[in-house]
Amino acid sequence: MITQTKYLTVALATLTAILMTGPTVHAEEDEDDFIDLTQVPPAALSVLQARSAGTPLKVEKDDEDGVVSYEAKFTINGKKLEIKVNAQGQVIAEEMEIALQATPAAALAAIQRAVPGGSVTKVTKETEGGKITYEAEVVLNGKTLEVKVAADGSAVAEESEEKEHEGKGENEKKD
Repeated sequence: MITQTKYLTVALATLTAILMTGPTVHAEEDEDDFIDLTQVPPAALSVLQARSAGTPLKVEKDDEDGVVSYEAKFTINGKKLEIKVNAQGQVIAEEMEIALQATPAAALAAIQRAVPGGSVTKVTKETEGGKITYEAEVVLNGKTLEVKVAADGSAVAEESEEKEHEGKGENEKKD
């Protein structure tokens, strides 16, 4: 009787774990909740469509502290682009993967100084609040590091609390 009870307890615990995994996986898949394009204000949609160069759009609606914005992510000519606009179509932020050669010389030199001997695998140009920064992924000894600098090569302090909590500050390892 004890063995049978023990078996049922283990079976029930296993079944519970399996059932609980399902919703978790589903929640991760729904992490990017896209809205129908008819729900995007015309001015915002016009800017996103123009920037996407005909690439099919998937748009997310974001509401931070009552400020609504619309973000689209797409790939053009093999380069990833993310753009966030407000309802009036004004660009709030933009992240664009760029060729290494398109990185300003001062920024590239600062990235290489930050991780001597590292290999730059990707550079992203980020524009927000009128400020342009360059974020590079650098591989050194099998580990991927992120370095963020201004166009003039000066260091950029992470201002986003979210990124600090994720542990992705300047020159820190990525998981």
